[in-house]
Amino acid sequence: MSTELRTQIIAEGVGPAYHRIYSVPFTSTTKKVKEGMKCLQSNLNSYSPHLLATFEKTKGDPAVLQKDDEFLIHITGPWNGPVRVTKVTVFSFQIVTLKGHLEAGDIHFEIKQKSDTDFVFEIESLARSKDMLVNFIYDVVPIAKMMQTEMWKSFCQNFVNEISDSVGEIQVQTQRRGEETGEWQTI
Repeated sequence: MSTELRTQIIAEGVGPAYHRIYSVPFTSTTKKVKEGMKCLQSNLNSYSPHLLATFEKTKGDPAVLQKDDEFLIHITGPWNGPVRVTKVTVFSFQIVTLKGHLEAGDIHFEIKQKSDTDFVFEIESLARSKDMLVNFIYDVVPIAKMMQTEMWKSFCQNFVNEISDSVGEIQVQTQRRGEETGEWQTI
C-alpha cells in the first residue's frame, strides 16, 4: 500500500478561488538569472522568510529540484502543508498542494525575460481553502491571507535582491472568484 499523499486540486477546495500574482521587476544578466534560479531550486529556504515559513524536503535529492520531489512547508502557527513539484525548467518550477495542505491548488515560480537585461520574477497561485475553517481565516477574517502576502512578498524581495542591483517595486495582484456568480473580481 502506497503512503504517497494525493494531490489536493482546486476543485476539492471550499469557498472562493483566489488567483494571486506577486511580481517584481529587476535588471540582471541572463547568466546571473539562470544561476539564481538554480540556487533557488536547490534550496527554497535560502529566500523564505523563516519567521513565517520554512521548506523541509521530504522526498527527492536534497541538492536538486526535480519533478515529484515533495516538501513540507512549516508555516508559523498550526498550518504546515505538504506540496509536490510538478514541473521544473531553467527559469521556473511549479508545485501542487497535497492532502493536508491549507489550500487546494498550485503555485508557479517563474523568471520572465522582458529584454536583454530586464526581467520579472513572479509567484503565481490559483487556489481555494481546503475546508470551511481555513476559508474563515483566509476569506472572512483574512489573517491567513495577510500572512501569505507578507511571506511571498519577502520571498520575492529576498530572491531578487540576491541576483540584481536594481530592483523595482513588488506588485501583488489578487482576483477572487465568487461562488455564486463564478465571476472573477480584482480585489
